[in-house]
Amino acid sequence: ALVESPETLSHAAILTLHIQDCMHQAGIPIAALDAVAISKGPGSYTALRVGASVAKGICYALDKPLLAVDTLHALAWASKNAETGVTAADLFAPMLDARRQEIWLTLYDHQLQEICPAQPLVLENNSFENFIQEKTGSSTFKRIILSGNGADKAGSAQILKGT
Repeated sequence: ALVESPETLSHAAILTLHIQDCMHQAGIPIAALDAVAISKGPGSYTALRVGASVAKGICYALDKPLLAVDTLHALAWASKNAETGVTAADLFAPMLDARRQEIWLTLYDHQLQEICPAQPLVLENNSFENFIQEKTGSSTFKRIILSGNGADKAGSAQILKGT
């Protein structure tokens, strides 16, 4: 189930309602949950805190475990498992918009093993290619999958040669 909202800066006010809507759409009573997973970041500090607080409340009320998931690893995993053919990627580069001309990213190989820890990158000409060269020691990859809201920003900044 999926519930989205165009509202900004209202996480605390609507999150529990969205959780209730998702559970209803999925036809799963909240008591049937085995655990609750949250993003441990990177991400918006306030949003992460609001999400963690709500999740902790649910876990406390239901006596269920709370699991923390790395945001960038989850994006890479979703990309790898989204469609047939994506598993043939050499690199996965999940990235988040970090405001201004910056993204927060990491790199994973085709088996989702982390190549480098999450870090910021200023979007400039060829900065992404230089980042890949520095972190992997290679500049030749057949297929690199970009994901996350930073991928849109990176694409609009035309950080890859030939774009």
